[in-house]
Amino acid sequence: MLVYWNYNLIEVENKSDYQFFDRAFHFGDGIYETIAVKDGMGKFIDEHTHRLVNNANSLDIPIIIDVADLGKNIDNIIKSNKIDQGFVKVIVSRGLMTDAALSYPEPMKTSILMWGQDCSFTALRDKKPYRVIQSQHERRNPYSKVTYTKTLNYLSNIIAKHEADKTGCDEAIFLNTNGDLSEGTTSNIFIIGNDMKISTPSINCGLLNGVVRGKIVQAAKELGFDMEEAVISPDRLIDAKGVFLTSTILDIMPVNEVVGVAKYDVSSFMDTLAALDERYHSYS
Repeated sequence: MLVYWNYNLIEVENKSDYQFFDRAFHFGDGIYETIAVKDGMGKFIDEHTHRLVNNANSLDIPIIIDVADLGKNIDNIIKSNKIDQGFVKVIVSRGLMTDAALSYPEPMKTSILMWGQDCSFTALRDKKPYRVIQSQHERRNPYSKVTYTKTLNYLSNIIAKHEADKTGCDEAIFLNTNGDLSEGTTSNIFIIGNDMKISTPSINCGLLNGVVRGKIVQAAKELGFDMEEAVISPDRLIDAKGVFLTSTILDIMPVNEVVGVAKYDVSSFMDTLAALDERYHSYS
């Protein structure tokens, strides 16, 4: 078989010798996790690896490595690359194509990639607050299994993030198909009311249940805040005291503006964020 690859014709005798026949490349047929590394240690490895396995099971992607071995290999990547502050990415593909069909034989031999690199993390009070937009082109579907799974199909997120980039903003927020708040392209969203009640969209609003999201919900409850997970109208952004985002890389990121909706005085709710941040960083 002759294949055109990177401007050259090459002879392919065995598809299994070439990773460009992987279903991840052709269909985005796979899942992934990003694990933060702080002080040379992976953060919440158990939570991330269990979610990876659960997502694989949900999509019938067989994983031939158990959770414990996943964790050990993540540690090996951190140590081998001498990562002190950074992240590790774990990518699992369903495997190599047998033909051009969407259907796949069972079982398939999955492909697993792990890699990591250094990146910097900024202390909460030193962060430059984000300006965000509501995506005008993409909506989350709360009735789709894919919405709740960290898959390699990220084109919708890429479109929305580019939408934010073009307007000079840092992040884009999705509404769902019902018109309620959902999540950001790589983050979860929280609202602080003028009564200091903290709210975040419930899982059934069509979002990824971020590991950091869960830890912040836990921290808020432990600290005695009125914490709710609920269906949230975007109108609540208008009169909110503050908004913040969470993710593996961001931890907690204050928002000072939802463009065209409202601006927020971050100093008025920074003490709340600082309390959440301190409790969050106490978790191993």
